[in-house]
Amino acid sequence: MSRFRGLVRQLLHEDLSSLIGRLNVEGEQLQKIDRKESKIMVTRKHLRKTQNTLSFLLVAAYGEIMEDREIAIVHSFGDGYFFRDKDIKFKLDTEVVTKLKNKIQEYIEDEEKIEKTIMKRTQLVEIFKKKSWEHKLGILNTWRAEYIPILKFKHHLDYIIEPVTPKKHLITFFDLKPFHGGIVLRFPTLGDPQMKKPFSDRPKLFELIQERDVWAELLDTAYIDELNDHIYTKKIDRLKWVAEGLHGKKLRTIASKIAESFPSRRIVSIAGPSSSGKTTFAKRLSIDLAVLGLKARVLSLDDYFVDVEDMTLDKNGERDYEDISVVNLKLLIKRLKDLLDGEKIPERCFDFVNGVGTDNFEKMWSLGEKELLIIEGIHGLNPKFTSKVGDKNIWKIYVSALTQLNIDIHHRISTSDCRLLRRIIRDYQFRGWNPKETLKMWGNVRKGEEKNIFPYQELTDFTFNTSLVYELPVISIYVRQLLAQVKGDKELRVEAARLMKFLSFFFLLSPERVPGISILREFIGNSDFRY
Repeated sequence: MSRFRGLVRQLLHEDLSSLIGRLNVEGEQLQKIDRKESKIMVTRKHLRKTQNTLSFLLVAAYGEIMEDREIAIVHSFGDGYFFRDKDIKFKLDTEVVTKLKNKIQEYIEDEEKIEKTIMKRTQLVEIFKKKSWEHKLGILNTWRAEYIPILKFKHHLDYIIEPVTPKKHLITFFDLKPFHGGIVLRFPTLGDPQMKKPFSDRPKLFELIQERDVWAELLDTAYIDELNDHIYTKKIDRLKWVAEGLHGKKLRTIASKIAESFPSRRIVSIAGPSSSGKTTFAKRLSIDLAVLGLKARVLSLDDYFVDVEDMTLDKNGERDYEDISVVNLKLLIKRLKDLLDGEKIPERCFDFVNGVGTDNFEKMWSLGEKELLIIEGIHGLNPKFTSKVGDKNIWKIYVSALTQLNIDIHHRISTSDCRLLRRIIRDYQFRGWNPKETLKMWGNVRKGEEKNIFPYQELTDFTFNTSLVYELPVISIYVRQLLAQVKGDKELRVEAARLMKFLSFFFLLSPERVPGISILREFIGNSDFRY
């Protein structure tokens, strides 16, 4: 944490309203930059704009058809967003969903335009008060600009937080799917731009979302303004310990089930997208297993990378570090089978500086009578790996970071944004990368996740949500200043401004409050674990 100590001290003692005001001005100035975006950024930006505009139109349609009822966004789900009525007990049927779909299509074909404009903050406050949108009012308490950007269509308006488009002709595909008493608003993705793939139910993922809801209720914190209130009223420590306690309880449950089946399964494979906290999860799981009398060795799939010079190139002539081909599966699988057969294998380490893997024959591994192996890496659920080791030998765990917060009732917090913020800190502090480099490569990381991780997230025995409800006020202290360092590349500056804008809605929280074994420590440093 040494690189950040002065920064943390400065930000914690700086006047909060002054800091937020300064960041708002910086963000608005950067957003005015005239830029020519790269093809990847244009594609992603286009999709993001149409997705957010479709969400806006769904809220408008629900208000018109259901009159006094309110719809709430819950979380991303597959190729869409999951919505339900604000009253979770009120279930939506197929007839209502069909009416909503027809109404949105009517909006798109209507000659009336979507208006992208600005409104005086005081005027917007009065409108939100009349609608009893208390969580939006909470956001406006931190959004102190005199004029607020808004999106308006017919009877409905809302502030603009994420990129949107008033050009309805850009919305070419969408669908509404009744789902668990709510709705999945489906839209095009990079992998399926014309929505040719059928809707895919993901029971394990939805189970994780339901658990997220339970945790949010226990924490009594579902929106940013409620979290800010915990910080302002100095009740954040109780919230923190309950959040960490929920992690601990889930870890103990998983460890108990693994121990019950021992020794029939002696390998635990942990996979998940970038910056999910897989490494710390593996270390904490090994502790809970030790409490139950089992020892655990932790092996990283990264240490079994093939040498860089032997990596295959993609169609652009570049090395794809996210593809399973970078893992020396032949060597890895042989050694895992040797371990299960009672033989010893050398400790292996990949040197990322020189791009080569080496064996240390002075440190030989074996599995003792009460010992199992924990493997962590993004390809830990890939059947190309698990089937060759033997699925019957492996416990499979999917780890992700599904934030338990939303901005307000109609605006979600992107899970990928939260992971990106974690990664910006980790890359800067432990890998020596500047935030510009992390932002630049994030698009490829996301493409790799969609190809190599998400398709296998249902092939699991357990799922674990590593997100902590209080983490963004801590992360904000580090990331704001790092994002302000993004210079030169205009498209990356705009992306940095978007993230700074989002972070300005949070009150600050000292990293000193974060426990030493927290998963959050993997990214901000000063962990009680060694990495």
